[in-house]
Amino acid sequence: MWGRLEPYVLPKRSLTGDTTERVRSASNLYPGIGSRDERTVLSLVLAALFFAGIHLGIAGTAIRDRAIGILGKNGYMASFAVASVIGLGWLVAAYNRAPYLVTWGMLEWWKPIAIILMLPAALLVVIGLTTPNPTSVAQEGRVGQPPQGIVRITRHPFLTGVALWALVHLIGNGDVRRNLGRFAAMCASALPSRRC
Repeated sequence: MWGRLEPYVLPKRSLTGDTTERVRSASNLYPGIGSRDERTVLSLVLAALFFAGIHLGIAGTAIRDRAIGILGKNGYMASFAVASVIGLGWLVAAYNRAPYLVTWGMLEWWKPIAIILMLPAALLVVIGLTTPNPTSVAQEGRVGQPPQGIVRITRHPFLTGVALWALVHLIGNGDVRRNLGRFAAMCASALPSRRC
């Protein structure tokens, strides 16, 4: 009805040899994606939605409170951890099976900016893992204490670092599977004030 859209493939001069080969093979797949490729992309989309959904739809909501009432705090934390590991495993497996479909391609001009932005992202992740704060798991007793250190700047430095890492890679890597993977990481980190 609408006709077939032809994919846009970046000129060879802006791509490395390995990437050029992947783009060439992806452009052969893109016009009529076969049923296997459709299933792998669908699996990647569902995995990203599941992972983001359990973090945004359950953690920090009334559903969490009801689950704690039914399972108890330790039961909820164990169930949430298992669901997170399953979701992350599904996301990684779907990512590895998904075909390489170019959106805007790799941005060479973004690489120096990405390298600079990765330093604060890495620092935020490390500091977030080593600094106790009220938004970390099982740290609710710290809510009444005044914020100290990095927690005065961002409520959850670890999630802010993960979101920055995901955003930097989302901009720099222009293909469907990488962007869906980063999308899930960003969505899970988008609301740092939520708690597991």
